[in-house]
Amino acid sequence: MSYTDKIVLVTGGASGIGRATVEKFARAGATVVFTDIGPNLGEPLQAELAEVGLKTELVISNATVEADVVSLVQGIVSRHGRLDVAINNVGNMAGGDRPGLDLHETSTDAFEGTMAVSFTDNFYALKYEIIQMLAQGGGVIANTVSIAGTTVFELTSPTYSAAKAATIHLTEFAAVRYARDNIRINAVAPGIVETPSLAATPEETRNAALALLPSGRFQQAEDIANAFFWLCSDEAANVTGIVIPVDGGYSAK
Repeated sequence: MSYTDKIVLVTGGASGIGRATVEKFARAGATVVFTDIGPNLGEPLQAELAEVGLKTELVISNATVEADVVSLVQGIVSRHGRLDVAINNVGNMAGGDRPGLDLHETSTDAFEGTMAVSFTDNFYALKYEIIQMLAQGGGVIANTVSIAGTTVFELTSPTYSAAKAATIHLTEFAAVRYARDNIRINAVAPGIVETPSLAATPEETRNAALALLPSGRFQQAEDIANAFFWLCSDEAANVTGIVIPVDGGYSAK
């Protein structure tokens, strides 16, 4: 599966799942434009990949600001002429929101913040990516969602679950609407990904989380990147409107 000469966008690409995805596509020949909200992680990654001859571009961009998303897409098209693949990877809990928080404990600010960074940003991204792909005659979009959006998962928050579920339904709606326009739109739903933040949680919490996974291991960022790599390739040419769980069997229980 070669991505030679493809123009690929990865939002939130400086660390974790995003970083693994940037590296995966760049090593397959793509020019990868990736975003982060600041330069601290993105600039070292871009330099590291440039040293081995890989083509990446860092754009400082806030996925929750519509004007930033417009500028991002327009900039890619101005520099490269098109946008072949877009992977919308930004998503998190906002300040005041946290795993295990109950609905009645959730403040309005926490609710609105998490919805902004885990749902509204996906609306902005999809809107302007689709506008460009309609103009150029097609393209592929994939969204990072979560098993929290497909099932009740106690180790997250109600707002994060709702935001991911909303993103899944928006993905499916858009996939159906734009299938005849040669635009494929899908999602990948990670389980519990082994990240620095997970490593920093108490051992008891990590063990409880691990016990939920039939595979007996946490997901790796590379596991998610591999799913995106196939899903956005020509080998998945008639695949649209699906959510691929990468969760060690959790969603099958």
